[in-house]
Amino acid sequence: MNLKWSEIVTGTLAIYVASARSATAGLRRNWVIIPGIVGLYLAFVFLSFALGSLGMLGGFLVSLFALAALTLYYNWLSQTVTRQRVRMVDLKEFDVALFFGIISVSFVLWIASLLVESVAMGAQMPGLQLLLSLFIIFACNATPEVLYLNRAESVHALLEAFRFVRDNAIEWYLPFILLSLPFLSLGFDVFVIQFASSYPLLPISMVMEAPRALISGEFGILAAGLGVILAHWFMLFRAHLFQELSRGTRRQRAFAARQA
Repeated sequence: MNLKWSEIVTGTLAIYVASARSATAGLRRNWVIIPGIVGLYLAFVFLSFALGSLGMLGGFLVSLFALAALTLYYNWLSQTVTRQRVRMVDLKEFDVALFFGIISVSFVLWIASLLVESVAMGAQMPGLQLLLSLFIIFACNATPEVLYLNRAESVHALLEAFRFVRDNAIEWYLPFILLSLPFLSLGFDVFVIQFASSYPLLPISMVMEAPRALISGEFGILAAGLGVILAHWFMLFRAHLFQELSRGTRRQRAFAARQA
């Protein structure tokens, strides 16, 4: 069966539209998550400042809080994607199993970062660390969705994320690139460096910072607020897109578009 590129594009656009609508509906339905995100961020900043003088112990405690905060946020995303209504009282629900799943993946990524640094130093090639970091963040970009939607853990989660990105790289990354255009306008090298420095378990820093690249000065607070909302919407969009892309191959989506 021969399929035209137009059918593949039509099928992909249909998925984008459906994912965007679901993300927008989830954002409206569970708007209470936004102040929850702000609260977690402020708590993280406060703890980083308060425990900064404790050296390695302080860094460990801050990292542990960051993973706990990520667990809460993943749980909010999961509830929104499954079309549950999140109330203010529900924001404190803590998924212990998800927390340990995040820790298992975080540990593997930490080991990988040490290996990357060691290889780069041994080869005496500073650019090698950037390339290896870029590969990890690119290949494992769907790790958050694999964690809180598929409940995979450790190396299995990273391998599952790698297989997903390998099979759906174009469809997965195109929306991200479009939302990151402000960084592309600053230069391709800036875009690559920012992308490589993203956090694998929450790879949306560029989306969050996009409004700040366009709005500055006295409107900085407005830009920051828009960045939080945009980043959260994009995480919801990613979740729905992940589900849609996981249901079939590119050929199957194109065939469905032909039948529509």
